[in-house]
Amino acid sequence: MNTQPSNIEAEQAVLGALLLNNEVIDRLGFLQPEHFYEPVHAMIFAIAREKIQAGILASPVTLKPFVADDPGIKELGGVEYLARLAGATISIVSARDYATLVVDLYSRRQVIQVAEGAIAIAGGFVEDQDASSAITYLDEHLDEIRAATQRRPPSVTLGRALVVAMEKMHGAMKHGAGTPTGLASLDRRIGGLIDGDIYIIAGRPSMGKTALAVSLARRVAARGRVAIFSSLEMQPEDLAIRAASEALREGGGVVHYTNIRRGRLEEDEARQVLLTAQDMADLPIHIIESHVRRLSHLQGEVRRLVKRARAQGNEIGAVFIDYLGLIGGFEKLGENARLTIIMRGLKELAGELKVPLVVLAQLNRQVESRDDKRPRLSDLRDSGSIEQDADTVIFCYREEYYLERTEPKLSHESYADWQVLMDDARGKMDLGLAKQRMGKTGTVELRCDLATNSVWDVER
Repeated sequence: MNTQPSNIEAEQAVLGALLLNNEVIDRLGFLQPEHFYEPVHAMIFAIAREKIQAGILASPVTLKPFVADDPGIKELGGVEYLARLAGATISIVSARDYATLVVDLYSRRQVIQVAEGAIAIAGGFVEDQDASSAITYLDEHLDEIRAATQRRPPSVTLGRALVVAMEKMHGAMKHGAGTPTGLASLDRRIGGLIDGDIYIIAGRPSMGKTALAVSLARRVAARGRVAIFSSLEMQPEDLAIRAASEALREGGGVVHYTNIRRGRLEEDEARQVLLTAQDMADLPIHIIESHVRRLSHLQGEVRRLVKRARAQGNEIGAVFIDYLGLIGGFEKLGENARLTIIMRGLKELAGELKVPLVVLAQLNRQVESRDDKRPRLSDLRDSGSIEQDADTVIFCYREEYYLERTEPKLSHESYADWQVLMDDARGKMDLGLAKQRMGKTGTVELRCDLATNSVWDVER
């Protein structure tokens, strides 16, 4: 017997209205696939929304190939279930009201789940957990539940929009348009990191994406603004070592971060590292542990950290996520649909919290098959709605990486030409601004030393 708050009929009404008239999607901006109780309904909504946003008709006929093999829909009678949804729709006008009910019931289920978890901890049913653990558990999850029930107003007046625009203009005149990245050549092109915007830093492996993100986070924090860093690949101590290695190099010392990690240091080097670590200890960088992977959990933790920082009177510089492909959730969907949902969730998070969100993304292998290895926007077009939802797309590229792998023999006649190219490319990192919603595209040339996780301006 189902004891969880749910209303299958309301979910069916929303989906039926959407399949009958795709324009209904414009009234459902707050509705997410995870709000549905029935997994099949979540899948149908996610696929339908993806098609509509891509300008493709979403109907029982067009959705049929995408759901036909799903075991869940077979239990509901097969693909004919789609036609029944559309055919049983009574009112398209009421779709938003039904969607509101679906979200409310989702929130109720979340409250029950969190309460049960807290009761289990407080009741002593979870090993090595005390009463304070139950309080911490509640604190970490309540913001997530609140966010699920909050919906921005569907419209504002032009006057209100102008007031906000003028406030932003005055703020930009006094302090700059956004959070300074600490890289002057990049700031001149993008105006700093703007609140509410999503910045995608994409590239193939070994291009220096993580080095750039860690460097930006350290520079943001060095200016007194809070940087929140979620690494889904590395442990917090590894990120800290990378940041310390760059800070040490900036101060004139050179110690590779891999040597720090493995303890392969001379006494003088160890002393330099310890002094640098002491200097950096108070930087306002908060690192989210790598096990926080699921989108909803990641959103909840970012909300909690932002709320706490602001309550303490601190400004948020930026939130960094390394990287998009490792964010968990919606695994039953195709990869494109999954990434689309995750990107929309991140976009809504950036807008809700009014913080810049810097998200790293891997590119697929098709880049390697071209003679010109520089990434293009077309390399993102098979990855959900990354290009569409991003405000700025930055491609990280190092020619040195590819030249190193084509080194001819010393005796070969092409070696001299290769050496010229290699000398020119050594230590360079190009940031290709492939998309800027409010600015020009182009290339920013930086210098880098990835062994010390260091990135800096050419003119330094």
